[in-house]
Amino acid sequence: MPPTRRTAATAINEIGGLQLASELLGHSDPTITREHYIRRNETVNPVTAKFLEQALGRAS
Repeated sequence: MPPTRRTAATAINEIGGLQLASELLGHSDPTITREHYIRRNETVNPVTAKFLEQALGRAS
């Protein structure tokens, strides 16, 4: 299953910051990304987060 926009936004926010997450989601205002897409770590699907970390070359 592909990652959800919220999981992707949260993972990108942690790795590259809010501005990058906002730009990649196509939001003109990072506030939209922060308020509606960024989730706390415990709500992010760990399998999807791991997939995104590997895809972005950040996995340990």
